Order: sequence, then structure tokens, then C-alpha cells
Amino acid sequence: MNHSTKSSFNLPQLVENVLSDTGTLIDNLFADAWRSLNLSSLSHRAGIHKRSGVDANQVVYLLLMWRWVGSSSIAMFCRNSMKSFCDAKKDVLYDLLKRPDINWRGLNWLVARAVLDKTGLQEHSGLSAFVIDDTLKPRCSKKMDAVSYHFDHCDSKSKLGHQVVTLGYAVVNAFLPLDSQIKVSAKAEQSSDAQQKLDGRCAAMRRLWEARLSKLDIVERMVRRSWRLGVRAKYLVADSWYGTKSMMDLSISLGITAVLRMKKSKLKYRIRNAKGDWQQLNAKELYKTVAKGNWRKIEGLPWRCVSILVEVDLNQKTGKGQQPK
Repeated sequence: MNHSTKSSFNLPQLVENVLSDTGTLIDNLFADAWRSLNLSSLSHRAGIHKRSGVDANQVVYLLLMWRWVGSSSIAMFCRNSMKSFCDAKKDVLYDLLKRPDINWRGLNWLVARAVLDKTGLQEHSGLSAFVIDDTLKPRCSKKMDAVSYHFDHCDSKSKLGHQVVTLGYAVVNAFLPLDSQIKVSAKAEQSSDAQQKLDGRCAAMRRLWEARLSKLDIVERMVRRSWRLGVRAKYLVADSWYGTKSMMDLSISLGITAVLRMKKSKLKYRIRNAKGDWQQLNAKELYKTVAKGNWRKIEGLPWRCVSILVEVDLNQKTGKGQQPK
């Protein structure tokens, strides 16, 4: 007879490894991290306060524990784990998350800055990069704000949900999330009655205004915000969705190198042919003319590559009288 049972929710591999270590006490691990980063002070600076009930710092602690454990929902976390840390009910966590005045981005930035200062990632890493990516989280609730239709390239169909754009800071042996923003499309955007009554100056409405911008504008704002706050990187890494003139222009303006996978679009690249004359070729033509049949193995790596030096006009305006940029 097989007496083994499955957990009510799957733990992330890192968390499972830590919890299975008999020499590690999870309470002490979180408490040490909380004290080391001085999260109580950071939470206060981010404007997270409560007038009564369970202390705001304790609620933030529980929310961090919920995300770290990887439970599918707050209700599941409260039923299985929260009683080990607090006697509060799940409504305490939901109430704090629903508050439109709390600047969660500010707390995220303060924590990221504290991690950078404590670990010295910027000072001791010779290779660093801003990494940009987005993911689609399907939602089925008709009462959830900022839900809209987005095209899922994995399934090749549109889905209703939240598209989350994330900016991270990557070094050789670490990755640190810096910022994230929900992207709301103009197609079937949902909004609740409560949202219509919110003050446009509150943190939630400011984030919603930014969510309605284009994805490229959102990324540019996040990267420039990181730069202003003192985070420096040598590269900007992103997939083909961000392989645009605006991303290259952004990288040049900050003095960093863009590592982008370019789209198979009509964008023209200027290159000299064998006769020394200039040619204007798009990605497909460039592959057929220069790359095809000229792949070379990279020494020490299981890949091949072709190095091509091209020029791109970064001027995004069209019409007569426009000068190349």
C-alpha cells in the first residue's frame, strides 16, 4: 500500500530545498532577512501604515511569506500555513492589498536598493544587464480591475488577463527584480465601480494611468527610473518584441549596449556589399545575402554564429526633410 500523500500546493524548488534542510529554521531565516534589510523601516518609508488591528509590518511579513512559499492564493496560504505565524484571518491580508493609497512600487524599490547595498552586486560584478520580459496571467473574474485581452504567442490566441512587464537586474550569479507594471490593452478593459470612485492622485490610479501606455513606453519609464535611482548596467537584454528603434535609442542615450533579438520586419539595415556599395536590406534579405552558409562555430560553446556590421537609422519620424539619426 502506498501511504505517500501529495502536498496541497507545490513549493518552488528553492523553497523546498530550504524547508527540507533539517539545519534550517524557516522562522529564523525570514527574521534574519527582515532585520538585515531593516524591512520595518523600509515599510514605514513606503507609507504602509495601519491605524488599528494587526500591525502593518506583521501583515507585510505575512504577504512576503505567502509569495515566497508560492501558495496559489491567500486563502490557501491562510488555511495551511499562516496559523504558524499569526492568529489573523485572511481578510487582514486582503484589506491591505486592496488599499489604493499604498505605494507597493516604492516598497519594491526600497527593498531592491537595500539588497544591492548589502550584497554589493553592482560593485563586485563585471557583467551586468537590465533584463526585460513580460508574461500573461489569465484571469476569469469579471470584477477584477485592469483585466484586458492580450495575444498569447505561446498559444497563438488572445486571452483575458493581466500582462505583467518586468524589469530585472542580472549579474553572473544573481537576479534581482527591480520593477514591474501591468499592461492594459484597449480591448475589453474591465473596471469596477470602486475604481471609478478613486482619487486620481492615489498610487493605484497613477499605476493604472501608466498601465494604459504602450509597452515600449512602460519599459522606457522603468529603465530610466532605475537609472535615476542609481542602478547601473552594461547591457539591456530583451526578446524580439522589444527589438525596436526606440529600445536601441534608449540604450545609446544611457551609454549601454542593447542585446536584442530583432523582428523579421520591414526595418532596413544598411550594409556594404562585396563591391563596397551600400545596400538597404531587411532581416530576411540580410539572412539570405550574408548569414546563410557562413555560420562559424563559437570556440568553447555548442553554438554557431555570424557577425555582421550594419547601420540602422534610429529616426522614427517619416516624411520629406527627415535626417538620419
